[in-house]
Amino acid sequence: MSASIVVRAAIVAVAAIAVTPSLATAEKWTGLRGDRSVEADLLGIWEGNAILKFANGRRVSVPLINLISDSRIRANKVAATIETHRAELVSELKAQAAEAAAPAPSTLPEPPAAPDYRPLASKAGAIETLQHIDDQSQSGHVLLAYFDSLPPKYRADLDGVVKAGADTLDVAKIDATLGPLYRLADLIVTRQNWIFSHPRMQMLDEQTQQTLQTLILSAAGSLRNALDPTAFTAETLGGMPLRDWIVQRDSAIAPHLYALTNALPTGGATYEEYVEGQQHGNSGYGMEPEFGPVEPEGPVGPADPLGPAGDPMAGPADAPGPAMGPAAGPAVSPAATPDAGKKEAPESDTMKVKVTQNGQSIILEMLRVDDFWIPKSMADHWDQTIASSKEKVTTSGLTSLIDHPVLVTLGTMLQPMTTSLESASNAEEFHQSMESIFQQTQMLASTLASLAGNASGFSNPWQPASSSSTNPKNRNGRRSREPGMPAMDSPAMEPAMPAMEGSAGAP
Repeated sequence: MSASIVVRAAIVAVAAIAVTPSLATAEKWTGLRGDRSVEADLLGIWEGNAILKFANGRRVSVPLINLISDSRIRANKVAATIETHRAELVSELKAQAAEAAAPAPSTLPEPPAAPDYRPLASKAGAIETLQHIDDQSQSGHVLLAYFDSLPPKYRADLDGVVKAGADTLDVAKIDATLGPLYRLADLIVTRQNWIFSHPRMQMLDEQTQQTLQTLILSAAGSLRNALDPTAFTAETLGGMPLRDWIVQRDSAIAPHLYALTNALPTGGATYEEYVEGQQHGNSGYGMEPEFGPVEPEGPVGPADPLGPAGDPMAGPADAPGPAMGPAAGPAVSPAATPDAGKKEAPESDTMKVKVTQNGQSIILEMLRVDDFWIPKSMADHWDQTIASSKEKVTTSGLTSLIDHPVLVTLGTMLQPMTTSLESASNAEEFHQSMESIFQQTQMLASTLASLAGNASGFSNPWQPASSSSTNPKNRNGRRSREPGMPAMDSPAMEPAMPAMEGSAGAP
């Protein structure tokens, strides 16, 4: 049965119900001679006859000319009210039927506002920086959090790359690369009624349906706003500072990302300084005291000569036993010790941070640059990467930074799917197109997974390569992303962050 037949049947059904409106009340109706009266509900007037309904349910048709003038006037007024009410009901039903048959609500639903963005504190430490990125990403502000965590010079370099490419921006190439993703996201948002009315969706329980709907619409809304074609023009990218452009994108994307993170609850990540082979928190990497001591990772090494045995202030209880202390001999005086009187190690510009989430850990090597902490792999290759990126965008435009096999293949595979779905004129045709797409989904996922595994153009400097020496909990050498940290190689990050190709320690 087509949607139009269902709509017409529903309208007829409600109109039939409206024929017996609740507005009618038992009234006294008097005949023309005035010698006979009855009490009944007036159901309406049909071809000059008053349709009356008695208390026992019997209905009679009385010509209006057989009623006294007072009854005739009252009957016409009641009938007019009934007709108005019936018309309103039919109009309301038509609107509801049209809304139900529409591909999406007339006013597209928007997620609740995301929490306000909180800038990174001045001279924040390495752990504080990572925690800030994590917290703000969970609040939907992934673009701003990553950008603001960069040193000023790095931000200026990125702005220079974008400005250099804006002059030779090829909108057609950007559309060819990012367009298929945007059109798919737009189609999901603008056809959401048809998507979630598919029989496969209706077979799910209510809670699963609601969760799936939130996930799909949040992800689609994020992509739709991130890849908005109006944001990728020469006037837009070249006419404002890069951070202002990111702020605009962030304000549009954040509510959707925030809804997405809420729909996918994960355990919070923890951050602590990683000191290999040391049991206490005194580290050559400049540990910040407020983060507490670091638990040992691996076997404990020999006793620290700067520990209790070498501390002239240590009492007898602090002295180590013979097996753990230094070689036997006379006590070493403070003056004979090179580090005598040293209370704390000088503040270092490097730190290894252990990031743990859901029982999985990685070690991230951080470097301080102009009072900002960034991955060392990023800093080691930054100037080279920026120079290469500027050369690319100058000769080939900004699309050279996003012209990646994964995106190209994805666009090629999505194009026929979106075209088929866009051509559907009603829910039934849309559902038929969805069925063919369901059959292709497994092949699409397999192809993309293969490409993503072999690609290196989207390497993430925030994501170090795991190894048995730096990550005891991941001895198979597989790559893993920092728990709690969104990948910077997502399409949403690409406009702001050039690919860190060849970065040491990045997969």
